Amino acid sequence: MMRQFKTDYINQRGFDVFRDQQTGIIISTIKDIDWNRQAYNYHTIMSDFNKLPPEMVALVKEIEIYDVTNPDDYYWEKEYGIDDFCCAATGGDGTISFWGTGAYSPNIVPHEVAHCYDTAYTAQWGVTGDRISTSQVWLDAMASDEAATGLNGVTDYARNSNSSVEDFAEAVALSYTNPSALDQFPARKALLEQYLP
Repeated sequence: MMRQFKTDYINQRGFDVFRDQQTGIIISTIKDIDWNRQAYNYHTIMSDFNKLPPEMVALVKEIEIYDVTNPDDYYWEKEYGIDDFCCAATGGDGTISFWGTGAYSPNIVPHEVAHCYDTAYTAQWGVTGDRISTSQVWLDAMASDEAATGLNGVTDYARNSNSSVEDFAEAVALSYTNPSALDQFPARKALLEQYLP
């Protein structure tokens, strides 16, 4: 019931939409946005994009900026077993949505771009499934690193979610924002160094 209310509320408000001239990305911002609830705006997002290779940024076709929490947070709270789960952003299939949590992290934009990469670059990785993150090559790298470290994820979030999809996105983000953090995960780091632009 809560999800339907929030979805209806969002749709009733409408969006201000424009296309970024440099990247061609369509940016939709909820009308009358309360910027006190949103840490991401056009400038912070573009600043974070500028820290990524152009091939990664090119995977993003649309950005949505909201001042409400993600209507699906309740689902992910149960799926990941994380109490009071609240995501700052979601991404995949060329779209990144920034939700109204007021939280900023330099890892969020590269993490969400990584979700787009996860489905777009399967052929380059020799993966026949829908995602790199659920492929045997990634799962084997995770298992190898876990055997050496005892850690099932590259970050606390990846460990707490117990999700190879989130682990992949976190590993990709770290490879751009803090590469030395991957030193303790050599199997994942080697794959990312081989395949990432």
